[in-house]
Amino acid sequence: MILKKCTVCGKFFEYNSNSKCPDCLEKTADSKRQNDRLYNKKLRNKESDRFYHSAAWKQLSKFILAQANYRCAFCGGLATEVHHIKEVTKCPDRRLDPSNLMPLCTSCHNKQR
Repeated sequence: MILKKCTVCGKFFEYNSNSKCPDCLEKTADSKRQNDRLYNKKLRNKESDRFYHSAAWKQLSKFILAQANYRCAFCGGLATEVHHIKEVTKCPDRRLDPSNLMPLCTSCHNKQR
C-alpha cells in the first residue's frame, strides 16, 4: 500500500488523488456547507433562492461555464461558479443576461461577494 501525507494535518493515508486525508476532507466539506448556509441565511431571500434553483438559471450558468471552457475570468483556474457583474437585487432585469455574467472559481467568487 502506498501512503500519502495530508497537507492539512500531516497524517499519512492511503494514496488517492486528494491532498487531504478523509478526516480533513470531511471537515472542509462541513465548513463549506456551514458557510453556504450562513451566506444564504443572511444575504438571500426566498425570491432569490427560487431564482438560483430555477431551470433557467441552471441552464444558463452551465452554458456560461462551458462557453468559457470552465476557466475563471480572473485567475484562469477551474471555474465552478457564475457571478453576476451587476447584482441581481440592483438590476433584476439583467439576472439572465449573459453579458452580466462571468465564470469564476470559488476563491475568486468569494472575493467578489
